Order: sequence, then C-alpha cells, then structure tokens
Amino acid sequence: MQFDLGLAWSDGVGKVRDNFQLLAIVAGVFMFLPSAIFTIAAPDLMAAASGAGMNPQDPTAILKLFTPMVIIGYLVMTILSTVGYTAMIALMHHDQKLTVGEAITRGFRALPTLLGVFVLFFIAYILAAVVVGVVVGLLVAGLGAISGALAGIVTFVLVVGLFVAILWVFARLSMIMPVVAIEGVTNPVTVLKRSWSMTGPAQWRLLGFYVLLFVAYMVIALLVFGLLGVVVSAAGGIAILGILSSLLGMVVAMFFSGILAAVHRQLSGSSGESLTDTFG
Repeated sequence: MQFDLGLAWSDGVGKVRDNFQLLAIVAGVFMFLPSAIFTIAAPDLMAAASGAGMNPQDPTAILKLFTPMVIIGYLVMTILSTVGYTAMIALMHHDQKLTVGEAITRGFRALPTLLGVFVLFFIAYILAAVVVGVVVGLLVAGLGAISGALAGIVTFVLVVGLFVAILWVFARLSMIMPVVAIEGVTNPVTVLKRSWSMTGPAQWRLLGFYVLLFVAYMVIALLVFGLLGVVVSAAGGIAILGILSSLLGMVVAMFFSGILAAVHRQLSGSSGESLTDTFG
C-alpha cells in the first residue's frame, strides 16, 4: 500500500476532532500548563536571581544561578510533554478505547523505553558526528589547498546534504512514539528497528509530508505572532504573549499526535492488535 498524504492528513484531523475534549485535557495538563507557568515565572526567577545578594551589573553571576533553573524547567517540561504525546497518541488509536487515566498511565510507563531510545540515538549521533566531521574536515582541507572557491562550494553542498540527511532520519524514526504508545513495544532496540522498517517503503513521501507540515506551521506561527506580538508588546503584556504561545503549542501537539497516529495506522496496516508479542 502506497502512503497517502491526503488520507494521513484527513484521518489525523478526524482523530483530533473526534477526541478533542479528551485530548484538550491531556494537552492542557502536560503541555499548556507547564509551558505557561514556566513562561510567566521566568521573569520572576530572573529577578530573584539578580536580587540574591548579587551585583545586578554582573550578568555572569546571575546566569550561573539562573541557568540551572532553566535547565531543570526545560527537563520537567520535556518529560511532561513526552508523557502527554504518548498519552494522546494512545487515545487516538482506532481500535483501543482508553480512558484518559489509562492513556496517561501508558504515557508514564513509556518513559523508560523512550529514555533508552534517546540514549541509543544519542550514542549513534555522537559516533556519526565524529566520523562525518573527520571526513568532511579532511575533504574540505584537501580541497582548500587546491582552491578556496571549490572548498566553499563543496562545504555548502555538504551542509545542505547533511540537513536533508537529518530530516530523513527524523522521518525514518517518526514512528517511535506510536510504536511504544499503540503497539506496546518496550525494548528500545526493537522500537528503533520497528520504526525504521515501517517507514522504509514510504520514506521520501513521509519526508515531504513532514516538511510541508513544518512549512505550514511556520507560516501560520509567523503570521499569528507577528500580529499579536505588535499588539501585546504595545500593551505591555509579554506574559500574555507567552500564554498564547503555550496555547498554540498545545494545539499543535494535539494535531501532530493525530497525524502520527494516522500515519502509523497506514504504515502498520494493523487491525489494532498489540504487536508486543511479536516485536518485544
């Protein structure tokens, strides 16, 4: 079966429409609230850091205190958003009828598996970065000794190629969360293999689909925040802009979860049965 972009879009939007209230609860708790709270609290945290017996003219000292707070805040938001994404994808599986509580529980249980996937991916990324960096460095250095212009052209081509390769890898691994949330696979290695094999036949169509979605999102976001930014900033409501940004992020998360669930439905061709016994 050839991957159908139009069907993936319509099916994903339909899933969000049919489950909107449940998704809004999950996305509100795990995406909107943490982001909004952090956005509103950040200025106060900065003010507290600058007033904690420090010289307000010494930005380095303030950053040393403020940076750990930011790191912890983003770490908490990442964990919560991961739980939220997993729960929403599980809620939208076409054959499994989960309650919100069951979906959230599944999201928390998926954390160790997704952490293992991240560790494996990070190790592979470091190894690939070292190899590519050495090869590219030697190639550019060798060409630079011959012609500076040629080295510049080759560098540009390599950068573009690297960017496309990163997007391609993202497309190939985009089924990680659906595999965990819907199929119940818990082995990180098997999760990566499953996503890679599922996306193989439709890899370039998937890549184009995700690029189109990203471009559409960027255009809408720039238009919305370009208009709202002028109005809200003039009114002195930076916190309001942060809340609106959190709200947009929540809505995007809901629709992207629906898209992932719809893509998984097409690529898996499953009837909704758990594939845990087969894939780990």
